[in-house]
Amino acid sequence: DGRHTLENLDASIYGGYLAYNVEKGLKPESYDVFTGNTLNYANLKPIHIGHLANFQTYNFTLNPEFANTEMALITAKNVNLGSNSSNISDGSNTASDIYVVGVHSGKALEVDNTLILIQADKDQLEGLGQGHVSENVVHQGISLSYEIETHVDHAKDQVIAVVNGVEVNPQLKALLAGNLSGLMLLTRGADDVADNLFGVISEQNKQRGLVPFVTFSSNHSRYDTGSSIKSNGGLLTAGLSFQQDQWTLGLLVENGWDSYKTQNDFAHAQEVKGKGHNRFNGLGLYGHYDFMNGWYTEGSFRGGNLRTRFATDYLRNTVTGEQAAYNISGNYYGAHLMGGYNTALNQANVLDLSLKYLWSGTDSHDVLIAGDQFKFDKLNSHRLRLNAENSYQMNPELSVLTGLGYEYEFEGKATGTTYGIFDVDQSSVKGSTGIATVGLRYQPAATPRLTVDLKGSGYFGQREGGSGLLHMNYAF
Repeated sequence: DGRHTLENLDASIYGGYLAYNVEKGLKPESYDVFTGNTLNYANLKPIHIGHLANFQTYNFTLNPEFANTEMALITAKNVNLGSNSSNISDGSNTASDIYVVGVHSGKALEVDNTLILIQADKDQLEGLGQGHVSENVVHQGISLSYEIETHVDHAKDQVIAVVNGVEVNPQLKALLAGNLSGLMLLTRGADDVADNLFGVISEQNKQRGLVPFVTFSSNHSRYDTGSSIKSNGGLLTAGLSFQQDQWTLGLLVENGWDSYKTQNDFAHAQEVKGKGHNRFNGLGLYGHYDFMNGWYTEGSFRGGNLRTRFATDYLRNTVTGEQAAYNISGNYYGAHLMGGYNTALNQANVLDLSLKYLWSGTDSHDVLIAGDQFKFDKLNSHRLRLNAENSYQMNPELSVLTGLGYEYEFEGKATGTTYGIFDVDQSSVKGSTGIATVGLRYQPAATPRLTVDLKGSGYFGQREGGSGLLHMNYAF
C-alpha cells in the first residue's frame, strides 16, 4: 500500500522499489513507484541504512532524547528525495513532503531545540524535499503540543526539525478534577463529624459513661469547578464515647466512599468526561464542652488514608494509544473548631447559633499518566460556616429541625504540573454555598428507649446537591 514503518534496519529502503535490467530491455514503458508512498518513522532508537528513496511523504515521530545532539534519527549512505526518472516514467519533479507528526513521552522539548531527522553521507543528499510547519498538531503524550518546522539543508546533507513553540494541553484540567473529588469526599466526612456527631453521641450515651456509637449517612453532591464534579457516596462513623459533667469525648473510626463523574468544557478544545471512585479510612478524636450558660465549644482531629481512581477515554497518548488513568493513595488530615450558643425562644423552640472552621488536606502525588509525568500538589480546604438551627417540639413524641447556613470556601483548589515545569490549569471550588436543613426526631411514648432521627440538607451555590442522615437508636 505504499506505507512503510521503519524498524532498526541495516539495509536499503525504497518506496515501491522498481527493479529492472536496462541492458536486457526490461524497463517498463510506464511506471510510478513514488506517488503516494509514505514512510512513518516512530523508532525510539536511531537506525543506519544504505539507501533511502522513492517516498513522497515522510512522517516523523521524535524521540526528545536526541534534541540538540549530533545523532540523526535516520543515517543513510545515500538519500534521494522527490521524484525523478528512476521512480516515475514521465520524469516529473515533485518534492517529497517532510512532516513531524508526534513526539514520544519522556522529556519536554524546548523552543529552538533542533533534531536531525535524516543524515546522508557527504554530497549524497539529492533531489527535492519540502519542509512544513506543523502548528499545534504535534502532540507529546496527553500533555504538550508543539509547533515544529522541518527544513532540508543540502549544504550539510541533512533534514532537520526545529521547535518553534510549545503549549500545555488545556484538557489536563480534567485530571485535577478527579484529584479534587477526593478532597470533596473528605469535606463531606468533616461535615458529618461537625454537624451530627454530638447529637448521635448524646442519643446513644444517655447513661453518660463509656458507650459505643455508630452513624451512617448518604449524600449526593455537585460541585461547580468551572465545569462540574458529580458524586454519590456514603459515610460510616463508629467509635467509643465518654460523657461526664460538661465533657463529651469520642474516639472514632471513619469510612467514606463515593463514585463520581467529572465534566470539563473548554473554549478551544473538546470536552473531557471522566469518572472514578474515592475511599478513605481513618481515625479521629472528638471533644465537646458545655459551659452550662448556653455557650459551648467543640473540635476534632482526623487522619488516615485516601485512595482515588480516575479514568477518561477522552485523553489518550497520541503515539501509544494509552488511556489517561491513575490510581493514587496517600495520607489525609482534617480538623474542625466550633463555637456555639443555645437559647430557648419559648417552651417549644430552641435556637442554636454556631460558627465553624473546617480544614481538610491531602498529600501531594507524583504519578505517571499515559506515559507523561505529573505532580499533583497538596490539596487543602479551608471553610468557614455560619449556621442557625431551630428545634421545634411539636408534641412529646415529635420534634422538627429547620436551619439555614452560609459557607465560604477559601481555597479548595487542585493544582499541578506536567514535565516538571508546565503548570496545569487549576480546578477549584472556591466560593460561597448556601445550606438549608430540615429534620425530624421521633421518640414514641410507648417505647421511650427508641429514637429515630431523619435529617436532610440541601446545598446551593458553589456546591449543589444534598445529604441525608437516617439514625435509629435503642438505649438498652
